Amino acid sequence: MQKIKVQYDKVWYDMYASPNDSRTNLVSSRKGTQEGKVCTWQNMVSFLNAEKVFDIGCNYGEFLVTIATEESKILAFEPNTEVFKCVEHTINDIPFDTSHIELKNIAIGDEEKEMILNIPDSSGNASLDINCVKHKHTVKQQSIMVHDILTYIEGCKNFVMKLDIEGTEYKVLDRIRKNDNFDWYCIMFEFNRFGNVGNELIEEFMDGKQIMGISHNRVELKNNNFFTYKKGDWDKLQGASDIIVCKNIDWRK
Repeated sequence: MQKIKVQYDKVWYDMYASPNDSRTNLVSSRKGTQEGKVCTWQNMVSFLNAEKVFDIGCNYGEFLVTIATEESKILAFEPNTEVFKCVEHTINDIPFDTSHIELKNIAIGDEEKEMILNIPDSSGNASLDINCVKHKHTVKQQSIMVHDILTYIEGCKNFVMKLDIEGTEYKVLDRIRKNDNFDWYCIMFEFNRFGNVGNELIEEFMDGKQIMGISHNRVELKNNNFFTYKKGDWDKLQGASDIIVCKNIDWRK
């Protein structure tokens, strides 16, 4: 593995990544790939002070390193074993207490079972669904365990979540919707990259909640930047790469 540096909000972070992964060159050359999105995430976590924070599909930890100083319990999930070893090294190398961060080398879904992870030459596009993978001719397969999201959120009163699982986000969102007895939550998830896969379930999840579509730029987290989603509002989210969904959150606190 090799050490690379990324910069978010004018702060430099050290990360470890695999030299065999084309994503490593991308992240290293750009000094980070998702400035606006990462900084929005960091602001969400800092403002909300949740009981638990979930980074699901953490890859090399671009989002994770920026929130490592937060006091909330943080659970980060990365199923790709080679990538997981790197993010584990990154967190262990941070020069302060990170015992509140728990790393898990598993995938998250809507049930518990063994599945195949399809890993192309860029680890950021690895998916449980081969139809959601770019450059399929480069795919290597790895047997992994998938855990039910309820295993980790059941009993929580509130949480903040980043969900980036390459086309299977709808399964986790639907599982949350069907078991929603939480006081509040805020979820940022990848959106609208994979055609019509799971769109009906995503709409069911968003219906009646405060949402905001985001792209590459940092967004200001305030109530009037969100709108109440109603089924059929899909066109209002054109151009969004990610969605922030809120339940019972007042951003004026």
